[in-house]
Amino acid sequence: SDFVISNGTVLSGSLSGSGTTYTLTINTTSSASGYILVTLPDNVVEDAAYNGNMGGSLKVDYRDPTDQIAAVLSYAGPTYENGTFDIRVNFSRNVTGLTAGSFIYATGDFGPPSLTGGGKNYILTLTPVINKDATTTVHLPAGISALDEYGNSLLASNTVSANYDTRNPLVN
Repeated sequence: SDFVISNGTVLSGSLSGSGTTYTLTINTTSSASGYILVTLPDNVVEDAAYNGNMGGSLKVDYRDPTDQIAAVLSYAGPTYENGTFDIRVNFSRNVTGLTAGSFIYATGDFGPPSLTGGGKNYILTLTPVINKDATTTVHLPAGISALDEYGNSLLASNTVSANYDTRNPLVN
């Protein structure tokens, strides 16, 4: 083949067409999401006047719908929090579309959560309401709106727990 293929192979006998339009079938060489780069170098084909072609490339993104994103939540705080605390969120690939509302919170009473970061690394900040104590759990469910650049969705994350106590001490 006169084509240079990155991350794929040309299906034998698949080149068809005529004139200015041709079709080429390429199979990916990776089971993960990614791209295929097809390049036709300069002067590989000629027109009727023996003029060589100008080279060019085409990048084609593809995705494996089974190639989901892993998320790991971690909390390294003290045994009991008495104010705002952070939960770190790390993804296996860059994601977009994640919001503080994407998380599932079990037990606990918080002010509005905030989310900072981007790409593979985020920080979820929780602020317990005053005069409460509880243990809360936090996780990301599967299939939320966070997607990678190929549209692959998220697997369910692990669950982290944090204890907090914002009650004032009682004096007898």
